[in-house]
Amino acid sequence: MENISEAFNELDEKITRLKNSGEDEKVFSKNSPLHGDSLKEKLSASEEERLSKIREKFSHYQLPLSKEIEEDELSLLKAYELFIKVRDLDASVRSRTTFIEKTVISTPITKKSRYASETGFAFLQAWFIINHGEKAEKFIPEIVSVNGKSELVFTESASYRMPPVLKEILQAV
Repeated sequence: MENISEAFNELDEKITRLKNSGEDEKVFSKNSPLHGDSLKEKLSASEEERLSKIREKFSHYQLPLSKEIEEDELSLLKAYELFIKVRDLDASVRSRTTFIEKTVISTPITKKSRYASETGFAFLQAWFIINHGEKAEKFIPEIVSVNGKSELVFTESASYRMPPVLKEILQAV
């Protein structure tokens, strides 16, 4: 008990010294960086700046300024169409013993380092979802790692678990 009362006494002495020095006005004033409103404003400003950067990066996909992004979008659409055709073909000739088990679609997208991370590919996914909603209602493209190699797969929308980064992009735009 004596230690707690000593701690309170020391704290009381420090507060008294702070008040007597006049520094308490700076620490607790509205202009102080520690003041709640100022901190909220700074957080809000940095959040708006972050969302602005997301919107700006997405605009490069929405209105591509580079041939490379345009080609990536076209590659994704071609891969989707190929996937759907293989799926439809499998459904038309499938039997209990003969069927397509796995389809690997080769595309330049999986070889690009900018799409290797979840964040990079999320902008292309967002472009696909926003601009090709009817396709995205059925399947969502994903890049997955299989034995250390990146593969483009299409996951049924009903079972797709949207990563937080993709949700954030879709909410921002």
